[in-house]
Amino acid sequence: MFTVDLRSLSLFRIALSAGWIWMLLMKVGVYSAFHSEQGVFTTELARVLMPNSWFLFPHLWFANDVYQAFLFGAAFVSALFLLTGAYTRVAAAFCWILCVSTMARMEVIEVGMEEYLAHFLFLLPFLPCGSFLSWDAYRRTGSLLPRYPTTDFRSPWSAAFLVSLCLLYFTAGFLKDGITWQNGSAMRFVLSYRQMTTEAGRFLLQFPELLKASTYLVRWWELLFPFLFLLSYRAPRLRTAVLLGTIGLHVGIAIFMEHLLLPYLCIAGLLGAFRREQWVLLKRAFRLSGEGRVRAEPPAEPRKWALSNLAALGFIAFMLVAFSSENFLQRPLLGKVGVEIQTYLRLQYQWKFYNINPPFDDGEWRIHGSLESGREVQPFLPLLDPSTQHFANPYWFVFSVTLRRFNDPHLTERFARFICREWNHQNEDKLRALQIAYLEINLWNGRKTYHPYFEGSCPN
Repeated sequence: MFTVDLRSLSLFRIALSAGWIWMLLMKVGVYSAFHSEQGVFTTELARVLMPNSWFLFPHLWFANDVYQAFLFGAAFVSALFLLTGAYTRVAAAFCWILCVSTMARMEVIEVGMEEYLAHFLFLLPFLPCGSFLSWDAYRRTGSLLPRYPTTDFRSPWSAAFLVSLCLLYFTAGFLKDGITWQNGSAMRFVLSYRQMTTEAGRFLLQFPELLKASTYLVRWWELLFPFLFLLSYRAPRLRTAVLLGTIGLHVGIAIFMEHLLLPYLCIAGLLGAFRREQWVLLKRAFRLSGEGRVRAEPPAEPRKWALSNLAALGFIAFMLVAFSSENFLQRPLLGKVGVEIQTYLRLQYQWKFYNINPPFDDGEWRIHGSLESGREVQPFLPLLDPSTQHFANPYWFVFSVTLRRFNDPHLTERFARFICREWNHQNEDKLRALQIAYLEINLWNGRKTYHPYFEGSCPN
């Protein structure tokens, strides 16, 4: 039941590391805003958000731009090591440490995909993810595609991987308990939210019955996924259909909604769950033949660490307790220390990816500036399209949601200061005054509400 395939784990490793590199490249576009000490969110502000545990995250040790740039570069290097499979377990451990540390440093633009990535990066050092297509495999066997006597792998850590995958989907469906999921209108509200919808998604709004059916389908598919997946371990055709159907669900989400890298990372997790039987079926379906140019070398016997196996079982128990505490019990079982561990492992929000209950409001940002010459401008350059409110970099969208949610005057002032500084650095006609507001549009009744956030002279 808890067997995984070494080839699947290798693809899982490659996909996760590529996703981590892609994520870092997106963060480069907002580096000056959220990763430098002159930006919107500084190291000191990040420490304030986690006063009891900030010392656990390397990015919060020193408020220095050179030090932050060094760690950012180290994250790239470790991701490249993981991608190429060089010293795989060590590289995976460094990727996880730097991932959760980066999330702590850039808390205001943290989104569900980082939680998902950090969760599976935590598991990688305990799984043999460098058995294929890796420098480790080539160094050990002389081939990137060695032929092992068997590609099956089973351990408490493979069980932890599959159980966590099932819990992610079950909880996503379990928490979809709002009125919109019950009456079938959730997908209509999701696709009406312009900032999260593609052109293809807006086109689907013309088919309300199709959206209603897809609402029920998504919820029940997520609820039933763990049962269909685990109970089909002796029915390879059914398990293949379940995995391919779930991958199709994420492909659809990527086509119709702006969910950044989350669909891609979810597909990466599902690829890791493919067993040998699924690869045989796919090979027959696509009429592939031959084993390729591989070298027949027996694999090294996996070392059986009693302590590691106990840790895996403890991790499974921890996940189940965390899930129960958050969703069923009024009083958490974890206690203060457990909650701190949960925060450090980045497990506390992993159950709530994919916007469990859709928003009932849409809107648009109104950011206007007055120049010294008297001319009026829209100085917030990261806005890509004012009509759809799509941002040039998706992390600006995440920050805009954070800004609205917390409505913190200090954060808003730093945002205004950043806009003024960026404009004045690039233009001779300086920005004299700035106005930041949000026009909220209720999707139920169309009512509009104007929310001012900042108005006045550019902060020094």
